[in-house]
Amino acid sequence: LARNYIWWPKMDSAIEDTVKQCQTCQESRPSPPAAPLHPWEWPSEPWSRIHLDFAGPYMGSMFLVLVDAHSKWMDAHLMHSITSAKTIEKLRIIFANHGIPRKVVTDNGSTFTSYEFQEFMQKNGIVHVKSAPYHPSSNGLAERAVQTLKRGIARTSGTTLQERVSKFLFKYRLTPHSVTGVAPSELLFGRRIRCRLDSWFPDTSQRVQSQQQKQKQAHDSTAPLRSFCVGDTVYAENFTGSSPKWLPGTVVKVTGPLSYHVELESQHTVRRHVDSIRVRHANAHQNKSDNVDPLYLPDTSTSPVRRSVPPVLPSHPTLRRSSRPRRPVERYGHGL
Repeated sequence: LARNYIWWPKMDSAIEDTVKQCQTCQESRPSPPAAPLHPWEWPSEPWSRIHLDFAGPYMGSMFLVLVDAHSKWMDAHLMHSITSAKTIEKLRIIFANHGIPRKVVTDNGSTFTSYEFQEFMQKNGIVHVKSAPYHPSSNGLAERAVQTLKRGIARTSGTTLQERVSKFLFKYRLTPHSVTGVAPSELLFGRRIRCRLDSWFPDTSQRVQSQQQKQKQAHDSTAPLRSFCVGDTVYAENFTGSSPKWLPGTVVKVTGPLSYHVELESQHTVRRHVDSIRVRHANAHQNKSDNVDPLYLPDTSTSPVRRSVPPVLPSHPTLRRSSRPRRPVERYGHGL
C-alpha cells in the first residue's frame, strides 16, 4: 500500500521493523514452527530411567502410567486419589518389584512438584527430571503410553476395569515393540513371559524327564535295588590298588539313597556307593579254614546262603595210566 503513494530507500525493511515493534501485531501472529526433534538418549540398561504420567479421568478412573525407557515396559495402576502421598505409596510397591531407578521423568503437575514428592526422590537417590511446562511432548514417552493404554482398554473385553487393564498389559508386554523389535518383558527380565500360546511348543523339561525315566527303567530292569542299614556287615571295595580288593567293614551312616559310610576293621571310615558294597556274613568271615571264598558268596538278600561242601579226597590217590594201545617204535637204519 505504501508503494502506491510514496517510496524511500529500504522501505521494506522499515515497514518490517515497524510491524515487529507493534505489540498488537505480535500478539495476533501464529505460533512459531516446531523445533527439530530431539529424542531422549536410549539407556544402556533396563530400569535406569522411567517416565511417569497420569491418565484420566478415563472411564471414571485415574491411572498412574509408568514406562521404562530401555525396555518400553508399561505399567498402569488404578488410582482413587492422585495426591503425592498416594502416588509415593504406589511407587514404593513398584520399586519393591523392580528396584529403584536412577532417573524419573515427569511433567510439572502439582503431584510431582510437591515438597513431599521431591523429598521422596532425594532420599532414594533418584534424579528427578521435569519436562518443560505446558509442553507435553517433552515427556513424549509417557504421553504416548497414556494414549496406547486408553486405546488398549477400549479394545479389550472384561467384566471389570481392572481385568481389562491386566489383559491389555499382558498382551502388550509380550508383543515385540516397534522401536526395539523385542518384547518389553524380554528386555526387562531377559526372558519372555509364558502365555497360553507357548503350550503349542514342546516342553523341554518334560522331554528330558521322559528320556531320563526311560533310561532308568532300562537300567533298573537288570539292576535290582539293594539297600543297607546302619550296623550291617559288608565288604567295601578297595580303591587303593593294594590287595585285597574287598575290605570287611560295617555300615555306620546312610548318607543318601545310594551312598553309605563304612567303617573298616582298621577303624578307618570310607564313603562308598552301593555298587561298591557287597553283603558280608559274619560266619563266612570268621571261618577262615573253609575252602569256599566268602567274597564270592551269592547275594542272600532274597534267598538263604547255600555253601558248597568240598569233596572228600582219598589219602593215597591211585595213579592213572593211559589205556591207549602202544605200537613198537620203528627205528631208521644207518643210511645207505
